[in-house]
Amino acid sequence: KQLFPNAKIDVVEIEPRLFELSKKYLHLYDTSNLTNYIQDGRAFLADSQKEYDIIFIDVYSSFISIPSHMTTVEFFSLVKRHLRNDGMLLANVIGSLDPSNNRFFIAKTKTFSSVFPNTKIFALSSPQSLKPQNFVFMATKKGENNYVEFASKQTGSYFLKTVSSYELDNN
Repeated sequence: KQLFPNAKIDVVEIEPRLFELSKKYLHLYDTSNLTNYIQDGRAFLADSQKEYDIIFIDVYSSFISIPSHMTTVEFFSLVKRHLRNDGMLLANVIGSLDPSNNRFFIAKTKTFSSVFPNTKIFALSSPQSLKPQNFVFMATKKGENNYVEFASKQTGSYFLKTVSSYELDNN
């Protein structure tokens, strides 16, 4: 709210209690800038005509309960249609770089990259770790995906330089 006071935020969450729990325990405040939708994210986008500057997906939170309808080329193509031309997609994905335990992660990476050729993937623990960890997939609709490097150079931010060092080589 402080950085982008005029930002309009749509939150789509299938779990009806999560919004109230977020207000109670995470100090989320009611504001006219935030609209909460209790709905499946793919269904929401299928019914919507809106375009977004940023779409953040956080449905891949475990190896056990991954909504398969949100892991397909069709889903990512739908997401892409809802991004503005200079928009960005961020997705939080749990995975592993361990070759004996990374079939889903590799498949997800290939699917994501097939729709978004300008993809970057960041390991949140370490790009060398073979343990399961969170990864952030970052993609732009078109053009070069160099937001992190650009912002790092512009701001001189140690945080952004550190984030850049966690990028995976996803070739």
